[in-house]
Amino acid sequence: MKATSVVHSHPWNEVQLPLAVWEEWAAEWYQTFSPQEENHHPLDVIEQDGIKFNFVRLRTGEEEWIIERPEYPAIWRYIKEAMARLVSQRGIGGLVIWGQPGIGKRLFLFYALALAIHEQRPAVWCDSEERIILFPVGRAPYALEGQTGWPADAVVFVDSTAHLVQPPAKFLRHGIRNFIVQATSPNERRYKGWAKEKWANLWPMDLWSFEELRALMHLLRTKSTPPLGSNVVTLAADGVPPRVYSAERLFELLGPSVRAIIDNLDIVDTGNPAADLASHFASGSLFARVADHVLALTSSDVNTAAQMSGFHTFFFAVPPPFEGTSKAGGYQNPLHKYIIPTKFLAGILMDTVQTHELQEQYSFALQFSPAPQVARALYEAAFIRMMKQSEQPLQLEFSDPTFNTILSPPLLLHDLPLAPHSEMAINVLYVPPRGFPSFDAYLLIQSPDDDDGLLAIMLQATIARKHDVPKTGIDIFLDALDARPDANKIVPVFVFVVPLTNIGTDVSRPFWNNGIGAKRGLGKYERINIRTGYAVMELPKTLSYRLETCFREFSEFPFVKTSGGDDLVVPGAVDVETNTDTDAISKAARQRSSDDDDDDEHTSKRQHQEGHWQEA
Repeated sequence: MKATSVVHSHPWNEVQLPLAVWEEWAAEWYQTFSPQEENHHPLDVIEQDGIKFNFVRLRTGEEEWIIERPEYPAIWRYIKEAMARLVSQRGIGGLVIWGQPGIGKRLFLFYALALAIHEQRPAVWCDSEERIILFPVGRAPYALEGQTGWPADAVVFVDSTAHLVQPPAKFLRHGIRNFIVQATSPNERRYKGWAKEKWANLWPMDLWSFEELRALMHLLRTKSTPPLGSNVVTLAADGVPPRVYSAERLFELLGPSVRAIIDNLDIVDTGNPAADLASHFASGSLFARVADHVLALTSSDVNTAAQMSGFHTFFFAVPPPFEGTSKAGGYQNPLHKYIIPTKFLAGILMDTVQTHELQEQYSFALQFSPAPQVARALYEAAFIRMMKQSEQPLQLEFSDPTFNTILSPPLLLHDLPLAPHSEMAINVLYVPPRGFPSFDAYLLIQSPDDDDGLLAIMLQATIARKHDVPKTGIDIFLDALDARPDANKIVPVFVFVVPLTNIGTDVSRPFWNNGIGAKRGLGKYERINIRTGYAVMELPKTLSYRLETCFREFSEFPFVKTSGGDDLVVPGAVDVETNTDTDAISKAARQRSSDDDDDDEHTSKRQHQEGHWQEA
């Protein structure tokens, strides 16, 4: 009997199909990274601004790069070692690259494919049930359809999508020994079955840092890369056009989701992020199924349609940080923390329940208390409405008790479509657009120690024990004050609104001696120090006991700042209470928010920022 299965398993005996238009990137990838091409030298590595790039030097002197995130080499090393063990019958049959949807898991597959090509390892690219792309050693890639035709020692890269939930059955049949690398979301249905059958391990992938995103945007603007988002992205080499959201700004608003950032790069920036980015958010209220979300947040079990509908737009899975060793573990759900990474996202989430009674909002936060990072974000986003409806006065505490002030209810609430302006009324709580930097709300009141003076109070909700304050929003606010005829009678202050006294003292203490440095005055600026304090907003008794435990946990969780000042949790971040050696994101935040000693440059910068937020 003819052994047709053996004959058909040889790649040269299968019908080779030409690459389709959408597959042409594969030919370019091969031409760039194959050592068989005469124009290429061995793969090399360079480092720019702390980010590593693998690249090949072309004969023309140009360079083609691929980004290398810190954990990529370790993952590739693990794959090669596991494949070597597989040959000796002792290996693990695959690896699941597990992580938040949209964080760029496909980028690792492109990285690994480039190295496989360069190291002359046969590889298969699979993002379809029926059709694959084969990269044979020493030959240009081509497409295959059918159940056979690829080498038995090929590494199979599977990019799971809505159309390809898990690796095709042809790679899972008994006797097939190809090593499978699948990039997939936390939905267990996508990987658990095959991973158990093939004894595959799972590698939870890190979220992106701010500097890594900047490196990726550089590649997109200057190099030819495979498709990364749902749309083809064309970027100007010198940066994005004016009044269009930059990738860095989208990172501050939408969090470390590469897909969300790329898919929204063509959005015009009117100064109102909530309105500009409305199409990014799923319709309907996510709070319609709070129990499902709490289950997902506490068990990482994200399987139902209700959970998946917009769930990962707001909630981000945070794996343990990569510390230079393998993170590969069993195929079981890794049970990671979930967070809401930016205050803008938390605010949008709270907007979805604005028609609910306040007690219902407390109930939502109470249900989320098993996931304290999420409960924290909801508290910070809801504090303005809590202030409006509270019947208790708010005591503003400063390091010098003689400056303590009381805000007495009721307070009128006014939502601003754009940035702060000079026409402010007394005792009105103004709320700038979601995503406005530096603070959450502001108001003018009569000065308690000067009958003719006014106090301009900036309010920032937080339950973190350390909180950087970017200068961008403060600059805009001070310009609005200076445009008033009574500007010389107004004294600005900054107040952190917190749930507990000890959090208030901890977060405000760094500013007690010198306040928040700023510059004030139209035309000729002078340096000022803005007095900084805190105010404790009492929580309902039904909520305070449960959340107090959560607040203690927040002090243990590693928070860092994005360049916009919003709290963002990322792998590798330092503990804010015990370590002052911040990472690249934190350094970028300090650099971008620091005072400029050159008054002319500072004037130009403030004028640009004011136009950015005030032009409709």
